Amino acid sequence: MAAQAPITTLVPFADRAQLPACAAACGHLYDANGACVPPAIPTNTPAAYTSCFCFDPRLAPFSTTTAGVCDNACTGDPNGLASITKWYHSVCNVKNVAAPTTSTSTTTTSGGASAPQRTDGAPSGDW
Repeated sequence: MAAQAPITTLVPFADRAQLPACAAACGHLYDANGACVPPAIPTNTPAAYTSCFCFDPRLAPFSTTTAGVCDNACTGDPNGLASITKWYHSVCNVKNVAAPTTSTSTTTTSGGASAPQRTDGAPSGDW
């Protein structure tokens, strides 16, 4: 028996008003989408699916940069990664914080990329 395809698609791959064509070549977007909708998880609300998607560790770099998720997907579209990142920020309520222009401090962190921070006041899941 073949595996059931996801019944919900969070990523609007065919909607060029939201995402560039090169987004369809980004495997991590497909993987995160598939991991966060039935049949991979139980039937739930759209908000639960979106929260799962936004906190998928494969997409975490999008919370701070355009690099690290779909690097090879948009080689022919110089604005492609920025468009995908902008869409991710919009869907996942990631704050766009301007980098300080006068600061000279350096912060060092250990570990991998952090998950995006929700700004809509909704609690994050603990899966």
